[in-house]
Amino acid sequence: MAKADLHVHSKYSNHPSEWFLQRIGASESYTDPELIYRTAKDNGMQFVTLTDHNCIEGALLLKDRHPDDFIVGMEATAYFPEDRCKIHVLVWGIDEEEYREIQRLRTNIYDLRDYVRSNDIACSVAHATYSINGMLNPDHLEKLILLFDVFEGLNGARSRLSNSSWRQILSSLTPEHIERLANKHGIEPFDDRSWIKGFTGGSDDHAGLFMGKSYTTAEAANIEEFLAGIRNRRSICEGRYSDYQSLAFTIYKIAYDFSKTKRDALSPSLINQITESIFESGNLSLRDRFKLKTMKTFRSKSSGNALHERSWELLQDIANGQKASIEEKLNGFYDKLATISDEFFKILLASLESDLKRGDILSVTKNISSSLPGIFLTIPFFSTLKHLHQGKHTTEELSRRLNMDSKTQSKRILWFT
Repeated sequence: MAKADLHVHSKYSNHPSEWFLQRIGASESYTDPELIYRTAKDNGMQFVTLTDHNCIEGALLLKDRHPDDFIVGMEATAYFPEDRCKIHVLVWGIDEEEYREIQRLRTNIYDLRDYVRSNDIACSVAHATYSINGMLNPDHLEKLILLFDVFEGLNGARSRLSNSSWRQILSSLTPEHIERLANKHGIEPFDDRSWIKGFTGGSDDHAGLFMGKSYTTAEAANIEEFLAGIRNRRSICEGRYSDYQSLAFTIYKIAYDFSKTKRDALSPSLINQITESIFESGNLSLRDRFKLKTMKTFRSKSSGNALHERSWELLQDIANGQKASIEEKLNGFYDKLATISDEFFKILLASLESDLKRGDILSVTKNISSSLPGIFLTIPFFSTLKHLHQGKHTTEELSRRLNMDSKTQSKRILWFT
């Protein structure tokens, strides 16, 4: 079985969907295409692709360098013309002429579907239940079921529940479902067996951390056979799902890559020291180790002492586990980052209480400004909560409409800090 991570982004994808990354002016990815190719091969992928947003510049570069095992791909942003709801459609094996035509047609998802179908282009709807611009509803999912026959069944940036609930719906479709939906929406199904759906898998990696960890498998000896396996719905999706730790780390990594391009963009030196130590693979220098020692022996009567102690513990763990894989680092580092974030806000609240009692508005303003590093560390925690659960109610409503028994139980989550 041949493997390929069919959803990967490079530095040529430049518009982030995360609000926080948009606010600091970061791009969506800073990963070099050649690093993506090498990492994918190291992780056992027989074929490699790039699926940058509405762009094939990086893909063409790699195709020139690795013509035998690289597939030119793209993640096209398509729109339902009736309400401008955004949908992302992955396409593979395209040339420059097909790319230009897809760019022209993608403003109307119906025209785009007709084009890829008539030209036998391998495609898959990416993370279909994720509302890109807040407009997705069950009607759109019903239309997508008719328009396309291959869907991303495992998106490595989405949770296990999000992926599995969507695959369950698609795997439970019947001819009666397709006939009823076609009559309801007046849309011609993709083919005469549209209740049978194919699945692809990809990491949806933007930070160079999880490439090749989620992937598609198909019986194939070359690129043409692999793409045929996708079109004929014989491909299988496998690999890891996202969780809070890995998604938060992805945001940290992109922000860190951004800070390397503009060293003054994320000015707090503590954060730069932590992120640099986590994401750079080399050993800490003597200068860095001296900094750690200085932080360890720092004994101030200020309320910031606990913060520096927690930061030193994290950096020391990083120094001791520098050779560990990113997967091995996640749990311990995530807990310590959360602790550091808590320390920031303990300091802030204590200072605000004291300043407000004294009526010192200037100090209040200064303390809020000094809390920005803590806010930076905390935002990814909240972003991941929203991101991983988005689309849950939409799929539940679609399941009810199709009279499918949901195998997933509702879950109550207690969040405390």
